[in-house]
Amino acid sequence: MNESSPILALNNGLLPEGWAESTLVDLVSSRKGKKPKTLMSDSRDNLVPYILIDQMEGKPAKEFTDDKSAPIAAVSDILIVWDGSIGKTASGITGAIGSTIAALTPILIVTSYLESFLRLCKPYIEQNSRGSGLQHISPDVFWDIRVPLAPLAEQKRIVAKIEELLPLVNAAKEHLNRTSQIMKRFRQAVLSAACTGRLTEGWRKEHPNVESADQLLVRINLSRKERIGKKCDAHYTGTLIDSFSRPEYIENEGYDDIPSSWIWCRVSQIATVYIGGTPSRKQPSYWDGDIPWVSSGEVANCHIKTTREYITLEGLNNSSAKLYPLNTILIAMIGEGKTRGQAAILDIECCTNQNVAGVVVEAGVLPDYVWCWALSEYETNRSVGRGGSQPALNKQKVNELWLLLPPYEEQQEIVSRVEALFKLADTIEKCIETARLRADKLTQSILAKAFRGELVPTEAELARQEGRSYEPAAVLLERIKAEKGNASGSKRRTVRG
Repeated sequence: MNESSPILALNNGLLPEGWAESTLVDLVSSRKGKKPKTLMSDSRDNLVPYILIDQMEGKPAKEFTDDKSAPIAAVSDILIVWDGSIGKTASGITGAIGSTIAALTPILIVTSYLESFLRLCKPYIEQNSRGSGLQHISPDVFWDIRVPLAPLAEQKRIVAKIEELLPLVNAAKEHLNRTSQIMKRFRQAVLSAACTGRLTEGWRKEHPNVESADQLLVRINLSRKERIGKKCDAHYTGTLIDSFSRPEYIENEGYDDIPSSWIWCRVSQIATVYIGGTPSRKQPSYWDGDIPWVSSGEVANCHIKTTREYITLEGLNNSSAKLYPLNTILIAMIGEGKTRGQAAILDIECCTNQNVAGVVVEAGVLPDYVWCWALSEYETNRSVGRGGSQPALNKQKVNELWLLLPPYEEQQEIVSRVEALFKLADTIEKCIETARLRADKLTQSILAKAFRGELVPTEAELARQEGRSYEPAAVLLERIKAEKGNASGSKRRTVRG
């Protein structure tokens, strides 16, 4: 095998007995897809489906065409993504192929055999792509791939074995994916139990005499009055009892058994909410300094230990950005995707942009507990920001968010238990990821064994055992060359674009 082969190292470059090798270009005819002149959204007898990557992945066609000039894939063709997510393959599909796809027609070769080999070659194809943005298959590399060709009967046995083994690997992958989803639900269940009192029900029975949350809230308010000399925020009514009413939105939401030592309060009653800012990007001296600066996209239900961008002291002093202390809770306020409502906690001092609220809690409230609350209430807090052309939270809405406040000692116990359970979840998820990587490697390992001649007995070996002759791949290769010459008038029809 020469250096253009992605399986040069397989079996030290030696072919199994009875095998041969040839460049891919000599084993197939090919054509590149294009967008049909006419496309319709309904399916009729005279129409064929329009095949894009989604259809290669098994999704039903959304468009159909009667354009007779459109390249049509047959069931026996191999479809390969030529532009974009290159190297992805499919077979057994018929229809008009899109412009990012090429169709390969194997000549006297089992379709699934060649498709399996191309799956093995996918990393090689990706590594040798062309294009600085959108990836494209490099024709010079692709067509020069050398294919190890087994005798025809052996190809069929190899395909049968692959089709026996890979579903088992895929089933294992699916199980791992389901387990990952279970772990996500486990984390959410832990947070929900933590922030409604269920997680520490036994602890409360063992500690009946701790300071209640309403007493804690009184201390926080008195501390604020002493520190500032006036009532601390516009949302505090001046009478604690008025502020402790049950929030309307939690009716029928499973909050009926709240511990008597806990209390409902608004964020503004236990923390100060700030909004960040962005120094002018027109001033280079404001940027690339040593002060970490967080964008809303980095607020992703995580601990923030580092940031993508940094600002200078000059940038901080000439903008509305604020330097937040460690343990500040950040809540993303803008975004229709997942971002709005996501939370983070700072492990460093840093600033944020104006789309992030910084929540600095009062003494007597654990930042880690408030972060647990923010994680558990992601969907609820996110829904507060709905409405308008640009769904968003704002400072006032964040101030008015409701949370359940436990006694301080119970906050400590909650945080300790959540950390322990999340550490367990981290360990399990690392095991899942390790298993997933092994499963991914197992697929390639099975394919590599197949094309080293190690997956099934070779045709040469079986022929000797059974005392019969067989057609070596070298003879098959001669028939392929003759067939291709007859079909194309000795002209290569290969995709070069």
